[in-house]
Amino acid sequence: AQQRLGHLTGDFRYLAGAERTLRVFAAALAQHPASHVSLATALDEYLSPPTVVILRGASPELARWQAELARTYRPATLVVAVPADVRRLPAALDKPAPERAEVVSAWVCRGVECLPAIDSLDELVLSLK
Repeated sequence: AQQRLGHLTGDFRYLAGAERTLRVFAAALAQHPASHVSLATALDEYLSPPTVVILRGASPELARWQAELARTYRPATLVVAVPADVRRLPAALDKPAPERAEVVSAWVCRGVECLPAIDSLDELVLSLK
């Protein structure tokens, strides 16, 4: 959870804390991996950080996009739906809200780099394949 918070907020303190935890338990994980499934999952995510999809827009369109993305199993993808009226977000999530209520914008981010905004749900789904 700490590691995912680091990926979502861009706050490296959380990522450093997760790395310290993995280092402390590295020997136990290597000797008995089946006994440490959560640590193995955290290690996998540490080695291959998740793709973060940031959605900005107004309901119900925002909810429709979120539901469409949830229809496909994407274990290495975190989807964050941020209503257009939410302010004071962490820098990593602070994307501009669309000016029109019926529009949703999406950013696909890997690490601290994000692709340009995507305003089509079909295009977003294709970019995640």
